Amino acid sequence: MFPHIHEILSSYDKGVEKILPSPLYGSPERSRARCLFETPRGSRYILEEISPEQVQPRKEISQWLFLLKNSLPVAAYEQNRDGDFVTCHGNKYYQLQPYIRAHGCNQATYFHDAWRGESMAEYCIFLKKEGTKLPKASANRRFLPEYIENLCKTLAVHRPQLLRDITPVYRFVARQYDIFSQLPQVFCHGDFHPANILWGKRTIAGVIDWEFSGFDFILYDAALAFGCIASEGPDAAGGATADAFCRTLFSDPAYKKYADYFPLAVIALRFPWLSEWLRKEDEEMVEFEGEYLYFLADYFKISL
Repeated sequence: MFPHIHEILSSYDKGVEKILPSPLYGSPERSRARCLFETPRGSRYILEEISPEQVQPRKEISQWLFLLKNSLPVAAYEQNRDGDFVTCHGNKYYQLQPYIRAHGCNQATYFHDAWRGESMAEYCIFLKKEGTKLPKASANRRFLPEYIENLCKTLAVHRPQLLRDITPVYRFVARQYDIFSQLPQVFCHGDFHPANILWGKRTIAGVIDWEFSGFDFILYDAALAFGCIASEGPDAAGGATADAFCRTLFSDPAYKKYADYFPLAVIALRFPWLSEWLRKEDEEMVEFEGEYLYFLADYFKISL
């Protein structure tokens, strides 16, 4: 997979003792190839090959993570001996990051753990604060209402029945598009949910997959996280994790100020998930997402 690994790692002044078969965390779609290896000193790292199109965005993300790593547990990338976060070798591009040892998380039961909800909310609060110190993005993130509109236009052509099924929820969101542009912009992870968290012992050991990070409306990460927690089962929305998450999140004055818009943000951020299931042709999850939109409306006592 990486025939020139020794030459690549020489730019980081690191050697390879052995390649490890251990399964890697994070989405394999974020890179062309990955491998986990151990150095002669016993340290573990993940080496990734990325596409040429990813180079500039990854450099920007890497700079943000470099600035955050001393204040937040993030899966930051290493700099090579030239101070660059991306290494070119043989017309291919690579990044290196330390491997974070973490505890497993049982997807079937984690939503009963209040400490996970508290930890996630505290992370959102602290990321918002630390994000004020970061340089602005070189390009704007895609505006969520624009994303939803484009999705629904595509559904109108290719999945008209699905669009009809979700139209009441879509109209509820569309009537309030202007709210998203009125909310303050903060630095966001962009894909903040339990599967992208490496859990320590009753704490967060690291957060991975920052591919969608950037500046967006203040409720973005929190609403996406809650929507994912609540999707785990019929009892998850009212479970200990979700309850602790909301209680901790809205103890922060900045989040409390915009709490009334939280249900709208949670529901709106399910549309990108619906798009993802359609892209993957996962019909079971497409059906689930359509039903889940109505579940959330009922949960938040929204009249459609």
